[in-house]
Parts: sequence; structure tokens; C-alpha cells
Amino acid sequence: MATRSQTETAQLSLVGKHSHAVAFTTPNADINQSEATLSRLPTVLQTTLELDDLIRLFQDELQKIIAYDCLHYQYRDVLSDINTAKRSHHNCTYRLEMNAVWLGELTLTRGKKIRTE
Repeated sequence: MATRSQTETAQLSLVGKHSHAVAFTTPNADINQSEATLSRLPTVLQTTLELDDLIRLFQDELQKIIAYDCLHYQYRDVLSDINTAKRSHHNCTYRLEMNAVWLGELTLTRGKKIRTE
């Protein structure tokens, strides 16, 4: 009997004003810092299964490459609603999905406009 190997793939898409995906860039971020953070992120996130700890670890890494005031994570299926600070006016919302399973939404906010290109 043949066995199938299922590869897990994560998908992160920015939700635009009309629910379409748009690219998000951080022109002030050092490209080497960004690449180092992105390569380190999977290892860092595998250190715990506690959702609050995962969000804190993710925030610690993300703040190294993206300027924002508040990270908000919401996942209604498990009644999770986490804010790391007071939400600001301008925001970008991401839908989190793995293997076609919806895992919630992540919103970054800040006081000044967030550029999307």
C-alpha cells in the first residue's frame, strides 16, 4: 500500500479594501535583517504550543522588520482575541491559512498610514 506525504504550506495574504490580496512592503527595513528574521521565524515559533506565547514570539520577531503599534490576532473558532497594545487608526489585515484551513486573522495597526505596493 502506497503512502502519501502531505506537505504543509502556510499562506499569508493581505486583505485589501475589496478583499483582494495586495503586496505589503517595508522600505525602511534592512533586507538582510528581514531575510534573517524570516529564516529564523519557523524555529522560534516551534518552541511553544501556547497561543499567547506564539503571538508574543511572533511579535518580537516581526517588530524587527515592520514598524507598527499594535498586533491583533482573532480566531473565532477557538474564541481567541489577542491585542498587544491599543489599536491605531491605520491597519493591514492578513488571513492566516494552512492546508486550506483558516486559522484566523492578524491585523497590524499604527498611527500613520501603512504603505502597500
